Amino acid sequence: MSDTHSFFDYLQGGMEMHFAVAIDFTSSNGPVDSATSLHFIDTITGRPNSYEIALRSIGEIIQYYNSTHQFPGFAFGAIVPPKTVVSHRFPLNGNMEQPYCEGVDQLIYWYRQCISKVILYGPTNFAPIIDYTADIASKNSNNKNYFVLLIITDGIICDMPQTIRSIIRSSSLPMSIIIVGVGNADFTAMDELDSDDQPLEMEGKKAVRDIVQFVSLNKYIRKDGSFIQSQGDLARDVLYEIPDQVESYMKLRGLKPGMIN
Repeated sequence: MSDTHSFFDYLQGGMEMHFAVAIDFTSSNGPVDSATSLHFIDTITGRPNSYEIALRSIGEIIQYYNSTHQFPGFAFGAIVPPKTVVSHRFPLNGNMEQPYCEGVDQLIYWYRQCISKVILYGPTNFAPIIDYTADIASKNSNNKNYFVLLIITDGIICDMPQTIRSIIRSSSLPMSIIIVGVGNADFTAMDELDSDDQPLEMEGKKAVRDIVQFVSLNKYIRKDGSFIQSQGDLARDVLYEIPDQVESYMKLRGLKPGMIN
């Protein structure tokens, strides 16, 4: 009999999926009070912005993989008053001890509250939020938990070497990273992180498995820019590699569904 086990075998065997969200609050998104900003909140028509479209469309899918429906919600690349320096990881709800949002509606609520209070800045650094998630995954590496970090961004990564190092270090942990690009920036560099053809490598160190999936949101938005053409297509492509990534981690650790505790 084959020893191959599927993603759903592990779910049925007791594995729990945990999702965290990190939103790009850098100034390249445009001033929040401008209608051209990717973070513009249209209180007149109620039309969602690009980040809200991504949060709603993807969040409503991934929440069903998370038994608690709670997401730690973070942002990065902004100044959070009364501080005067940029933060590369801060909670949307302002509570660093309990950054959790109950479902997608609360996640979007705290996103709206937060974007109105901060100063968009920069640079676009991914490594701090990846390292934070990796630290949690490392502390909870008990064969039961698997962590997925969803990063929604509009721009080019400014700390690419550090990000690659962070991904390589994280590749041996129970975690995956989904990067969703919004807007019209050049996302070519993201293909380097989404290393389907060969493992990421830097300074003689190589990732033990692929843990990154990149998707450009524009491929799924209607021509008028309002809503997703097909939420099913977006969800399929966003989550396409997660089952294989979970299975590769379990195989790496030599774990079978019955061994999860």
